[in-house]
Amino acid sequence: IDGMRADLDEMERLLTERRSSIVSETMLHLALDHPRVQVGALVGLISGSGFPHKYQGQTGKQFPFYKVGSISLANPQGFIRDDRNTISKDDSHQLGAHIIPANSVLMAKIGAALLLGRFVRNEKPCCIDNNMLALLPNNNVDSKFLMLALSLVDIALLERPGPVPTLDLVGLRQNRIPLPPLTEQRRIADEI
Repeated sequence: IDGMRADLDEMERLLTERRSSIVSETMLHLALDHPRVQVGALVGLISGSGFPHKYQGQTGKQFPFYKVGSISLANPQGFIRDDRNTISKDDSHQLGAHIIPANSVLMAKIGAALLLGRFVRNEKPCCIDNNMLALLPNNNVDSKFLMLALSLVDIALLERPGPVPTLDLVGLRQNRIPLPPLTEQRRIADEI
């Protein structure tokens, strides 16, 4: 059983590595054939809000409230799957928490999780904690394609120095990603 578990772990690592390689090769190839557009021209940015302990652990309410640890619970399609914390619309207003529209791209913006450079999507409207950032794609970019294209962004270059790593939002906005036509974005994202 231990041997099988080790083999499965190795297979998962190899598949993850292979997928990352395919995404990188595809995006780099697109960068040669299509204009590169600044991320800031394609998305709106919304930072998360504080999530007091008294609101945490509630289930069955209207909106999931994702904490930075939720990023690691994404399914293979990149959607977060975490219903451990939910919140009502009234509570979100009281906390000043934005309701993030479905199909936004979410990422860590503070701490060690930032350096992992993970991008996920939300399948339904949600709230996010203050360690996270939502990128709301405009009509020129598909959210699934955006999530994949952001893998080209070197997060280490966007890390602000200090006792706790933080994201350089200006640098993120200025990063450029390839932008084929919308129909091609969807085809590429589905194929990957």
